[in-house]
Amino acid sequence: MDYINKSEYDESLQNAILFLQGKNDTIIKNLTSKMNKHSKSLEYEKASDYRDKISMIRSIARPKKLIEDHADVDIISSAEDHKNIFIDIFVIRNGINLGNIPFQFKIKVYMSKNSILDSFIKQYYLKNIPPNKIVLSHKSENHSTLETYLSSKYNKKIKLIYSNRKPYSEWLSMCTINSENRMRNFSLADKKNNYLENLSESFQQSTKIQNIICFDISHFSGSNAIGASVWFNKNGPAKNMYRKYNLDHINKSDDYAAMKDILKRRFEKLKHEENVPDMLIVDGGKGQITQANSVVKELGIKNIIILGLVKGEKRKSDNDRVIDSRYNDITLQISSVNMRLLQSIRDEAHRFAITGQRKRRSKTTYASLLDEVPGIGEVKKNEILNFFGGIQGVLKASVSELSRVPGISINIANNIYTYLKKK
Repeated sequence: MDYINKSEYDESLQNAILFLQGKNDTIIKNLTSKMNKHSKSLEYEKASDYRDKISMIRSIARPKKLIEDHADVDIISSAEDHKNIFIDIFVIRNGINLGNIPFQFKIKVYMSKNSILDSFIKQYYLKNIPPNKIVLSHKSENHSTLETYLSSKYNKKIKLIYSNRKPYSEWLSMCTINSENRMRNFSLADKKNNYLENLSESFQQSTKIQNIICFDISHFSGSNAIGASVWFNKNGPAKNMYRKYNLDHINKSDDYAAMKDILKRRFEKLKHEENVPDMLIVDGGKGQITQANSVVKELGIKNIIILGLVKGEKRKSDNDRVIDSRYNDITLQISSVNMRLLQSIRDEAHRFAITGQRKRRSKTTYASLLDEVPGIGEVKKNEILNFFGGIQGVLKASVSELSRVPGISINIANNIYTYLKKK
């Protein structure tokens, strides 16, 4: 196919061997030499390729100092879907991460997440010697009693730590990502798992709920608003049915108008495709439900369950409430398993919306930076962005590379480089 010649292949192979041997300094030294050689020959594109390789290797090889000056620690993180809870114990001994020990348990209807975790901790440390510090993702209901028991059993001071402060919050954040990824991988691999299997029971539906759509709005102080919808079926999230909507035409901070706009746009298409879901969830309360009721009525859509998920007091998930299309609070009629399912769908919509909003805000912020550089107008800004294929290429460019853009002198290139580096 001629994608790579023999000399380039041999070079890549040799670098891979050096990398696996931990000889990163040797690789960087060789790449730096070749970068300088191409730069002197005015082959800036090839030089930039080597620069990017050096940057990537430095990033990968940079030591991860997540836990410093803490010799022995256990970090317990967890994630749960509507059926299972996934618990991981990350074992740190002598400051070295020895890896994680994974556990998985079925969730019973009568069991809360905290009660499961409390029970797990008691049983695990009956047979396993704990370190002096155990970092938890939740505050145990029997915090002091458990501390006293473990300290007495092992004749040493043992501290259970639950804190939103650094460094503990950072440790838990990274470990929780691992637990959540394990949960998602399990769900995707389990083809027999019907994600929505028991949902109909909480809503007294004679027919099974097969498809759910959920909507959320994300904005930053009213600007760069993004609407998002996610879709779930028996296999879990159906990414091909996810949608994002720009909301520049909606008045800032008018969440109700924004919600109505994305509801109407999405359901008009779904109705045309004869693919209306069985359940519609909005992130919010009466105001958002009113918009959903209005759109469904306007489009003549029937036999659809409309729900609003209201954030709980202090934004704690245990305090979340579910409101139906008649504005009744139906939280108590929903089983804890199904409640967690609805929350996970709502959380996925929120994640999808906020990710899109942040990307858009980032692009807007960086693009506006070029507008502030002296001597850069709309035409030159577009030339620069097109030349480098986007703002990320501009941020990586040197002065000489910037000066290669048509219409950009060395002085302007220097101004751009200096300004962006300051930012």
